[in-house]
Amino acid sequence: MSATNSWRSDRRHVLVIEQETAVLEQLAQLLDEAECTYCCCTTTEAALSSAEAAAPDMLIADVAFGQLGGAALYDQIRTHVGARKLPVMFLCREQGPDIIRRHLADTGAYYVRKPLDTRALLELTRCALAQT
Repeated sequence: MSATNSWRSDRRHVLVIEQETAVLEQLAQLLDEAECTYCCCTTTEAALSSAEAAAPDMLIADVAFGQLGGAALYDQIRTHVGARKLPVMFLCREQGPDIIRRHLADTGAYYVRKPLDTRALLELTRCALAQT
């Protein structure tokens, strides 16, 4: 599945990298509500191509995406678009402290547990984009 809404220069652009169709559908709906443009990608190649076509303001990626994982792909995209910092939200199925944890590393990464709490995720997306 690949989903994109109409790009608009007056809206923030989010690149979504996820392999689960149901999660992609949830995120697309959430990003519409947040008034963002977005591109949902299910392959590494599509994500890199999308980042080249339209530099993202934020990245949402499954931490266990593909063979490299979401963190390695994040580093590639950040380098590719020349961004020193690019807000990123990693989605994971790991059990542990509940929904939102802020990682203190220089990446400014957020970790969100699946299944998604869409209200919390919407608010977190707005906060992360406001910091850019």
